[in-house]
Amino acid sequence: MRKHGFVDLGFSCEPVPAGSHVCLFYWDDTRKNRMLFNYLVAGIRNGEKVICLLDSLTKDELLAWIQREQVDTGGNDPDRCLFVARPQEVYYPNGVFVPEQMVAKWQRLIEEARAEGFNMARVTGETNWLAKDIPGAELFIEYEVMINEWLRNYPVTVLCQINTNHIPGPTLMDLIRVHPFTVADGQLIYNPGTPPSGVERLPR
Repeated sequence: MRKHGFVDLGFSCEPVPAGSHVCLFYWDDTRKNRMLFNYLVAGIRNGEKVICLLDSLTKDELLAWIQREQVDTGGNDPDRCLFVARPQEVYYPNGVFVPEQMVAKWQRLIEEARAEGFNMARVTGETNWLAKDIPGAELFIEYEVMINEWLRNYPVTVLCQINTNHIPGPTLMDLIRVHPFTVADGQLIYNPGTPPSGVERLPR
């Protein structure tokens, strides 16, 4: 996979460079799911592989939502583009979160997408499991830094979903620090203090 310019997040008027690492802070599930839906549809419309680790929605529910709203998919097949799994199945299938193993899993998923013929991909994951005392969860910030490094070579747009009702203040500050982009109250914010993941600057 190669870098391919800028991509539409679906919920922001500003595009971001392919390979961006974005953190979505939310406290309202209904509003978050609408933003998530728009993010996924934008990826499908752009012909990307869309990989989701979700507890809140299943693949069947997302496909039904797309059909119900009759959204423009750019002629792409949502069923082919979408991959949905539960967070536990990927983040900590054996009950322990291991950052290196998780990055390797993303690598495999992206290689599988490339084998399917996709040149770009976007991924997203819900992180409510961070509040469940899962062994290894304390390494999540370290994992996010590893994702920044990994994205230097891949046009994968990453959207981390963080429910601020479940995450303590100091951890929220760490999450802001390690993400080049954050979304709060629907606003996309560029963090110049975070080393970018090998991407171009935002267009003016």
